[in-house]
Amino acid sequence: MMSDERLDPGADQIEIIPQEAEPGAAVAASGAASGQPETKQREYDALYDKYVRLLAEFDNYKKLTARERDQYLQYGNEERLKEWLPVLDNIERALHHAEEHHAPDAVVQGWALILKQCQDVLGRAGVTAVESLGRPFNPEWHQAIAQKESGQGPDGVVVEEAQRGYLLKGKLLRPALVTVSKASTAKRPGRHEAETK
Repeated sequence: MMSDERLDPGADQIEIIPQEAEPGAAVAASGAASGQPETKQREYDALYDKYVRLLAEFDNYKKLTARERDQYLQYGNEERLKEWLPVLDNIERALHHAEEHHAPDAVVQGWALILKQCQDVLGRAGVTAVESLGRPFNPEWHQAIAQKESGQGPDGVVVEEAQRGYLLKGKLLRPALVTVSKASTAKRPGRHEAETK
């Protein structure tokens, strides 16, 4: 009995068909055999694609939770620290008042030590003061409550600080309440003077 070897271009196998078999049966057998590996390959590709997507989603989820955890650790105590800022303001006012009214040195030194200790504790938590006086007005860190005419200085410079601003690890915790300079109205030409020139 002789056999005939036929190659199916869609399959990776060589199918041996006996000579007695009808040609239609060979085509049907080769179609069934070749369809199954293609189906399996499509299933494999679909599952592999799903696996890769799930792996990417899980990796993104891990990165997101790590970032959220880091932010929570850095800024989780933000509200508690904000509650301490008015206390710090009052200690600064008490020290300033004691110095102005010539309180005994022991009282002034006591307030100064308490203020220093509070600033140290807040500093270890990442709180720093916003430097405002003599600097250009920055709307991200300053809140203007008034403008004051300045005879010599430039426009838009902080000349007074009503309440100190604070940062928590570079993020604004509380804006500084400031008075900003503006050019004197006597030096500025009026609207009519500017139009006639």
